[in-house]
Amino acid sequence: MGDQVASQKRTRKSYGPKVTSGCYTCKRRRVKCDERRPDCRRCEKYGTTCEGYMPVTITTAPNRRVVRPLLPNVEPLCKTPITVSKLFTSDQELSYFQRFCIKNVKQLTGHRGSEVWSRHVLQASEVEPCVRHAVIAIGALDFRKRGLEAGLVKTLSRDPGPAGSPETLEANRLEFAYREYGKAISYMKTAIADKKIGIRTSLITSLLFVCFEAYHGNSDGAAAQVYAAVEAMEAYSKQRRVLGSKPNTPIPPPIDDDIAEMFSMLEIQATSWGGDRRSSALHLERMRDCEDAVGEIPREFKEIGYAWRTILQILLRAIHLRTAQSNAEALMSSTENLSHAPMITLGPLAGEAQHAELRSVMSRFRQWALAFEPILRRAKSPHSSKEIVNNVMMLYLYYLASHMWAASGSANKADYYRCYTKELCELVRVCKVMAGVNYEYFSLDIRIVMPLQVVAMNFRHRALRKEIIGIYSQLPRREGMWDAAMVMKVLGWITEIEEVNLADEEYVPEDCMATVTDLKVDAENRTAVVKCLQGVRGCPGQTILKENTVYW
Repeated sequence: MGDQVASQKRTRKSYGPKVTSGCYTCKRRRVKCDERRPDCRRCEKYGTTCEGYMPVTITTAPNRRVVRPLLPNVEPLCKTPITVSKLFTSDQELSYFQRFCIKNVKQLTGHRGSEVWSRHVLQASEVEPCVRHAVIAIGALDFRKRGLEAGLVKTLSRDPGPAGSPETLEANRLEFAYREYGKAISYMKTAIADKKIGIRTSLITSLLFVCFEAYHGNSDGAAAQVYAAVEAMEAYSKQRRVLGSKPNTPIPPPIDDDIAEMFSMLEIQATSWGGDRRSSALHLERMRDCEDAVGEIPREFKEIGYAWRTILQILLRAIHLRTAQSNAEALMSSTENLSHAPMITLGPLAGEAQHAELRSVMSRFRQWALAFEPILRRAKSPHSSKEIVNNVMMLYLYYLASHMWAASGSANKADYYRCYTKELCELVRVCKVMAGVNYEYFSLDIRIVMPLQVVAMNFRHRALRKEIIGIYSQLPRREGMWDAAMVMKVLGWITEIEEVNLADEEYVPEDCMATVTDLKVDAENRTAVVKCLQGVRGCPGQTILKENTVYW
């Protein structure tokens, strides 16, 4: 039995695994091949001819999209202490710079959502000392307070009081702001002398200087900065056009839209303040440029930013049209004193060509209003956010004031005077709504102070003017170059002399209107000398020069 089992074990056939890579002979025999080449040893020992191997085929893997793993951002969002130490020489500089970033940027941006302050200014401050020190200077200002409160500046030249008192702290803060502003000016001059400053840095620095000067009531200085910046922009644009006409010549990049839009708004403010010494020819050239910039107004604005840019250019076109005539008349009468009267009270246009241009401007305003109407309608929806509503309503206010002011340029008062009562009431209503939206003392943007002036100074609706004076009295605010308290005092005096012996007339009669011809403001002492020409009641064509000093 044992021998039988042993015999079965000896005769059992052993099978190896299936061979896939051996020679043909071993595969057929189902035995393991040692894969020696060119002939395997297994076939040699078996005494048969090795039939060789399958040809080697090279297979290429299909192309696959390689997804790179995300790497951590090596540039930190917050500056490291080493980087900060390179930018600031003291903790005080860093503190006021951070204050600007946290508080002032939001206040200065306003409702339009421009990226000038949040992006352009902050980016430039990292690499340009003149920008950085100007930012620090503005960060040291308190936008909740008037820049020239009684005694505030005077404390810098006398004993401010005990150390640690509010007066001393306020004086030290303001003195630091002036010191940083001086550094910014010094760095700016050095960069200009070394020819190491580009148009972008120059414009951003000018913007910060305008802000600092306007806050402190130096509207003449702020306006001069604006005119210089606008002139630099025009020269740069002309240079780009010249280079673009030459083949194979590199063209410098255009000025950013946000910066250009900001200076359009500042140019409106500067011309509203007065002191515009630019020639009539230049104003006419700028008028044509503004019309080209507007182009064709769409049937409906798809985004509010485009609507903003368009209304500013239409208004600037009207301003250049009226200022060109005003400066030409001033040049004929005096070569030393060109148009120091505010733009608000510019005289009417004369001549058929000017009136044809004005009619074209008014047509543009009507086209704009139709394209803007869907945006205004959607903003009144209860689902609209607060930010969108404020932006749209401020733009609506700009349109109303701009349209009314342009209309007042007609030489025939019958074309506009007593014709826009409904629109004037709407303008005052919107101003009252927007007055409750902004609580800070200072803003660089035009908000409600200038639009209310248009109603009071250009249209002289008596009931509305009385209401406007009441609004100003509750509005301790400075908007750009205009101080509400100062405007209220000037307006109060104009109202007083215009309404002598008037009965129940809704509007001030044309023959007793008073037109402001000069305004000299002393912001530090908070006084203004106002000159005007007033008509004589019942004597068409006759005027009397009057002068008064107002205090606020």
